[in-house]
Amino acid sequence: MASSPRSKPRLRALPRTRTSITCRSATGFTNIEVAEGVYSHQTALSFFELSDLNPARLHLTVPTRFRRNSAIPGILVLHFVNLVDADIQSAQGLSVTRPLRTIVDLAETDSIERGFLRQAIQQALQRGLITGSEMKRAKLTAPIQRVFDQALKQVA
Repeated sequence: MASSPRSKPRLRALPRTRTSITCRSATGFTNIEVAEGVYSHQTALSFFELSDLNPARLHLTVPTRFRRNSAIPGILVLHFVNLVDADIQSAQGLSVTRPLRTIVDLAETDSIERGFLRQAIQQALQRGLITGSEMKRAKLTAPIQRVFDQALKQVA
């Protein structure tokens, strides 16, 4: 009796990048197949190439109602905030927090060194990703406002 070769299960299509693999495994999908996570914080800063920061983990902001039944992969950091559409932009097929929102989030969480934060502000201003008037309209605490003011002085 001849034995038949065992067939191995195969994926139809593999994601092209590590980011897309992580995004697919980490974000929740509603029944209409819309991703709930938005790349933010250090990941968004890196996406916009603002500062020399090279994050070791991917940061996603998800709605406060977001729940997952399985463990969150170690490469991910989830932030639970209900973002408004004005804080999100789509770029290269990904949802990312806008540069100003990204910088404000990082300043509020105090999760990166102030030098990287000032560098990100300066580069965003120089490249036109944010404007001085946008920065002045942003609701900031006094210590964070000082960081923004210092960056504005150095760019001017």
